[in-house]
Amino acid sequence: MNVERQWIASKLSTEDLEFLAGLPAELQLSREGVEIRAFHATPDSLFEIVPPGTEDDVLQAKLMHSAEADVYVYAHIHKPYIRYLGGRVIVNTGSVGLPFDGLPEASYAVVEVGRGGICASIRRVPYDIEAVVRQYEESGYPNKETMTRIVRSGRFA
Repeated sequence: MNVERQWIASKLSTEDLEFLAGLPAELQLSREGVEIRAFHATPDSLFEIVPPGTEDDVLQAKLMHSAEADVYVYAHIHKPYIRYLGGRVIVNTGSVGLPFDGLPEASYAVVEVGRGGICASIRRVPYDIEAVVRQYEESGYPNKETMTRIVRSGRFA
């Protein structure tokens, strides 16, 4: 992973790196009285793994401990799901370009807030996987064999 991270960073301009460094680690939104928090993995970590089947008390401790919200959105595990816990909604968006749930399609989440409450859904979109494989090949990406396997299968392991 570090080799890949270094390779990607070497392809970015100083302006790109500054833009990325300036992005917030967490978003807090309020829409029609509904509080939404979004973060990559957990409010405290960009890389901690919180899988879909995590026990309720652990899920609350990892995702919901630092601030109250009605909806919690994260993505790090690349496995989309929606879960309801204690009157709140937990959404994992999955991954637009690297799903790990066995469906080799782009995944994203939509959270709608309105008078009827909160409606969350996972959307899937097919994309040209072989074009992505060609890009890995042509760019000299350092882990292209593994990435090719993942994008074709939709699975990490």
